[in-house]
Amino acid sequence: MAKEFSCFTAEDLKLGKDSDSALKIISDSFRELLEKEKFVLMLGGDHSVSIGAFDALAKNTRHPELTILQLDAHADLRDVYLDSKFSHADVMRRARERFDCVQAGIRSISREEIDFIEKNKIKNIFFKTDFDAKKIVASCKENVYLTLDLDVLDPSIMPSTGTPVPNGINYAQLFELLELLFEKKNVVSADVVELMPIKGLHAPDVLAATICYKILAYKFLLGQK
Repeated sequence: MAKEFSCFTAEDLKLGKDSDSALKIISDSFRELLEKEKFVLMLGGDHSVSIGAFDALAKNTRHPELTILQLDAHADLRDVYLDSKFSHADVMRRARERFDCVQAGIRSISREEIDFIEKNKIKNIFFKTDFDAKKIVASCKENVYLTLDLDVLDPSIMPSTGTPVPNGINYAQLFELLELLFEKKNVVSADVVELMPIKGLHAPDVLAATICYKILAYKFLLGQK
């Protein structure tokens, strides 16, 4: 018998142009769904939308021991970028202020970020050269929030991002990690961000949709008898 699950697609949030109000709208909406014990898969957009989810998770008491798992080409550990503390380049700096974090697939990093890592003796950053699914998953606590920037993938299969970086992970590596993650840990919610469609090039869009489908399938079907 075929396995099935159902899901609900919410309407797009109307965020406006002010980052503070936009993040509050995201946080409030995300928190409302978490309180209803829903698994939320948020789609971006700029990676900064994840900060709204982090705020909602910090206010939710159901999962006090939580790891933010970031899959990304970039470390996103700047404190301020383009005069903002809430940009796509600050996402994991804000996450680390509140949560245990694991970062994987990283292959683009600034001097400022390196200094921050060394000063604070930060561990659990897996660069592309050390991308090992078992090690990454084992580094996470029991409860996990997954934030997946599509530029973690190699541009040969995912060119449709704002900041593609060569030498990314491939399809098989990504899904080996995701399957193991959902099998071993309690993934409480997730986001997939940074798709920037290229007119006439449909394969990356289909790949992004496949990733979203797989996340839902792994969450609701993996391990079912």
